Amino acid sequence: MNDEKPRPPYDRYNEPFASVYAIADLFEHLGVAYALGGACARLAYGAHPRKVDATVFIAEMPDTLKDPFIEATQTRFHVEQTTPREIRLKRLSTLFDVRIRLARPPFETEMLARRQEHGLGRRRLVWVLSPEDAILSALFWYDRSGGAQIAYWDDAVDMLHTQGDTLDRAYLDAWAQRLGLRTLLHAAQDASV
Repeated sequence: MNDEKPRPPYDRYNEPFASVYAIADLFEHLGVAYALGGACARLAYGAHPRKVDATVFIAEMPDTLKDPFIEATQTRFHVEQTTPREIRLKRLSTLFDVRIRLARPPFETEMLARRQEHGLGRRRLVWVLSPEDAILSALFWYDRSGGAQIAYWDDAVDMLHTQGDTLDRAYLDAWAQRLGLRTLLHAAQDASV
């Protein structure tokens, strides 16, 4: 006797992609430029993806669209926190965490200018940070955590190793210098070989 429960049919809104697609669809509907970072960027550029239990978007959202955006998310998400720089959502059905960082010049607006389309999970195209910006972002958050968030370090090292010679090293070095991450970048490059 087979006691296994049948798997539900494929639903494009299964996590982690459910939240990613729902928010990406809304951004596209509102005409908001966005890019995914964090673990989703590692899915796009790394060889060893990690568990995706939250997602981070960088978005260029004018204040006039903030309220319509929040209102439109409330059927699927609980708004946990809003600040002038961040909107935090939790998906009602799965408690999946979504963080939206509102782009601030110069680095984050540069990130959005360099974003790339990727088919995460081979389903549909979404905008993702460029590999260089994903690496710099991972190093920034690793540094900001005081080294406590080792997943960010692992993200940076994995993407550096996987992307190898395809990376724009001059861009990486220039922004690492501006962000105060040059020593960390060099250590991550050494660790990636």
